Amino acid sequence: MKKVNAVDEETKKEEVPENEVLIEEAAVENKQRMASLKDIREAKSKYDRDFFRRFAYKGSFTMPQKALEQHVQTMSKEEIAELTLSIVNSAYEVNDLIPNIELVLFKMFTSPMTTKEQRRGAKDLLEGNLFRGVTLDPTVYESLLESIAMNPKKKHFKKIIQHIEEQCDNLPKEQLSRQMPGDLIDMIVTIGIHEKYPVYMGTTLKNWLARGYDVQPRSFKDYFMFLERCKGFEEDAKRYVTLAHDTDHIQVDYAMLRGIFLRSIQSKTGPEVLKLFEQFRKTIKLNKAG
Repeated sequence: MKKVNAVDEETKKEEVPENEVLIEEAAVENKQRMASLKDIREAKSKYDRDFFRRFAYKGSFTMPQKALEQHVQTMSKEEIAELTLSIVNSAYEVNDLIPNIELVLFKMFTSPMTTKEQRRGAKDLLEGNLFRGVTLDPTVYESLLESIAMNPKKKHFKKIIQHIEEQCDNLPKEQLSRQMPGDLIDMIVTIGIHEKYPVYMGTTLKNWLARGYDVQPRSFKDYFMFLERCKGFEEDAKRYVTLAHDTDHIQVDYAMLRGIFLRSIQSKTGPEVLKLFEQFRKTIKLNKAG
């Protein structure tokens, strides 16, 4: 009995640190959520119905957009960030004043303030962007991506991603996960898969993994499964899996690869399936955390 108790006591001691980590992570997550709600309340208080009423012109739908663009040009970057946060969280409340204000914001974001002649030959997609250098909240990016999903255009999709990347450059890992949470990455990957952008999304995800972005295992799996289904990219999908080695949160296992094996069983011969198995067996290893 004493031996059993000693083992139980030792097990408890080993479990305590893990429980403490989980509690600490939950506390941090709750603190971040509360801070986000506070930011939203402050933004909506500062930019309320009375503020938006000034731009509620009747007639042409583009008039509120032009009026808001002119006003934004007079604001500081911090004020612009607050305004966009208020817009995406006040859409229903101000819909009678400015119908579909989130779409207005999307058009403001994707419409450069410079002329075509001024942008001629420019490779920078954010040339003349009204929100250049403004740190937008993740919920604002979600709103922009929702508009993209309704009316897909690759150029606008790339503008949003470039803007996100510029705001995430040189951020410490803790701030990076807040500015670019896994759910936002998942949304981007989902749109990229739906619109069939294998090369662009492959390059983007590879860069994000190298920079330590919070790419979730589900997003990683969804992308390389999509790549494997794209004609001519099957071998690229197999090589892509090895990128997980350089992460500390994505571990390739059978559950992740099961879809590829099931597809191979249906479409390939026995020797080909065995060859695929050997390829993965030789190349897959534990990630950094392992």
